[in-house]
Amino acid sequence: MKIKASAVLFFVMSCFHAQEITDKNAFEKCTKENSRRTCLSDQDNDGILFYLDQCPNVQGLSEFKGCPDSDGDGIPDTDDHCFEVAGPLENKGCPWPDADGDGTIDKDDVCPTVNGPVENNGCPWPDTDGDGIPDKDDPCPTGNTNGCYDSNCSEADRKEEQRLERFKNESKDVNFEKLTHKIILGIDKNFYPDKDLIVLTSHILAVEARAGDCRRENPAQVYQGKNFWTMGSINQISDLLKKNISLGSAYQSFSSPDIDIEYNAEFGLKNISKFAYKKKMKHLETLKKGSPTESFTDHYGMLMITFTNELGNIVKVHYTYTLINKAKPFRKKEVYTTYKYVGNEWKVMETKEEEQKIKIYED
Repeated sequence: MKIKASAVLFFVMSCFHAQEITDKNAFEKCTKENSRRTCLSDQDNDGILFYLDQCPNVQGLSEFKGCPDSDGDGIPDTDDHCFEVAGPLENKGCPWPDADGDGTIDKDDVCPTVNGPVENNGCPWPDTDGDGIPDKDDPCPTGNTNGCYDSNCSEADRKEEQRLERFKNESKDVNFEKLTHKIILGIDKNFYPDKDLIVLTSHILAVEARAGDCRRENPAQVYQGKNFWTMGSINQISDLLKKNISLGSAYQSFSSPDIDIEYNAEFGLKNISKFAYKKKMKHLETLKKGSPTESFTDHYGMLMITFTNELGNIVKVHYTYTLINKAKPFRKKEVYTTYKYVGNEWKVMETKEEEQKIKIYED
């Protein structure tokens, strides 16, 4: 009786194991390296036996022979170059890049480094006259007052002055020192790592002239060059950059409440500037030449900060950083920041995407 029962049990177990082994070659290969029990086990509890599981220690899917698809893009992690982010098979499981973030992937983007609408193949709509109205919507694409030329300049000036007066009356306690401080803190401290001299240059405060403008300068300036170019601000810049500072001007008529500039032949700044401090400051006195044949001006950095006013309480700041070697610029960076006076505070506005991008030029 015992012999009969044992025979029945052996027969049942043999049938059970024979049913489970669906791929004899895979099973035989598995048993060469593992025990029979291991090969018939399911160690990761994903419903796929060890000998059939290509990822036996990680729960996976039967359609991928026991391997997972973490990002659910239909490509198993073993073949997916970006298994944590879904992407198409033709790009090896990685999403197509979109360098400018405009929603048009680079492979389909005619302008992959400039933000533009999908309907224009990823390129910005052209704006010939720069009035903010795309040519496609501009009734006068070569004019700039609501798309067309403004022939009544006296009326435009009158409205501008009224707007400025309203702003002054509504914002009597505007703190321009706070704006100056914000502008200084916006300076890139890491652009001039090895330079001993930084030449600060200043330009007349104006709005950019375009075709059809009534006048070249803003008749109602809120924040002017004299508000920024003071000894206090220059000392702050020197402390921020931890560099020797000189001041240059593109115009001999430059003036500021507490800065007096005169031509200084000893510290001539070649084609960049011919002006330097008259005040007694340590910056020019402590400069050292790199070699007997070198002038300190052979290797220096230049920082230009210019301003434009728009709509009274908006000030646009354009930072231009330049590295000079033997009187020639060899690296340049431009950054545009727009400040708006809101709620008794100067706040950074979100600007157009192309203005937010930092432009780097290398020769």
